[in-house]
Amino acid sequence: MIQARFGVDLPLSAFWETRTVNTMAAAVVQMITNAPSPTRHLVPLRTTGKNPPLFFVHPVGGNVFSFNSLVENLGPNQPFYGLQSIDDDSPEITIEQLAAEYLAEVENFYPTGPYLLGGWSFGGSLAYEMAVQLTRRGKEVALLAVVDREAPRGNEGDMDAVTLARSVEDIYRLQVPLEIDEPYLATLGPDEQLAYILERGRLAGVIPEGISTERAMCLLRNLRNRINANRRYAPSVYPGRITLFWHLLEGDTPEEDVTHGWGPLTSEPIELHLVEGSHFNLLEEPYVRDLAQKLVGCIAEIKPAPSQTGVWAPK
Repeated sequence: MIQARFGVDLPLSAFWETRTVNTMAAAVVQMITNAPSPTRHLVPLRTTGKNPPLFFVHPVGGNVFSFNSLVENLGPNQPFYGLQSIDDDSPEITIEQLAAEYLAEVENFYPTGPYLLGGWSFGGSLAYEMAVQLTRRGKEVALLAVVDREAPRGNEGDMDAVTLARSVEDIYRLQVPLEIDEPYLATLGPDEQLAYILERGRLAGVIPEGISTERAMCLLRNLRNRINANRRYAPSVYPGRITLFWHLLEGDTPEEDVTHGWGPLTSEPIELHLVEGSHFNLLEEPYVRDLAQKLVGCIAEIKPAPSQTGVWAPK
């Protein structure tokens, strides 16, 4: 329907990660007005501003439209580039491979740095691995912002189909669980399991009308493959500072490990910022304002190297 009316084809993941009509409309306008990008992953969300650009990695669904409110609240001085998926991940994909793919485009666009990296949820793992790879090559990472992502443990097996179904419930914030026959689901093959979850999702109204079975199956495959990649990821130690943004709902008690597993992965202290909202709405109004304000403060503390003029420019 969107393609017929406006002549643009939103990625399927946009229907999962843009929660409101206003956000969906912004995504359509963005695709209509933005010039076509020669890159596969790099999406310009704000191209102007005097600060060094911030490169922000997609959540597990793969699109970057969920960052629109964050971009607006960061203000006109903050260039912002999202890193999106291409919706064809293989079952063997790794966090290291995805990070290397994204960095190839980031470094081609902005070869000298310093680099400001961030990611929400699944994107936090990817941003971390990108920082590891950059520093390994002697590049400067001025900011690594991990938003509401626990450190990967690297010792988890691949996710079973029931867990995938429950993950769909979380991602789509379903108030009523999908009606899943768990013993029956366990007897099916991998693609049959996805088809069964898709059928349950359609009955629950999770899959928008007009979305083909093929496209919906692609989304579920990618959800499974990316979650499994994160479960298998054993991160190397990062020789820089991790800036961790973690949600704290009113009345919550901070967890015992306030670093959420990131502490042992760096020799520097974790810079922790508690932000308003839940994991799923901290990028939405009004909660995103708190995250943006604290992120602006972190970026303001970054000083140009003596060789820099104070204004960064891409290639």
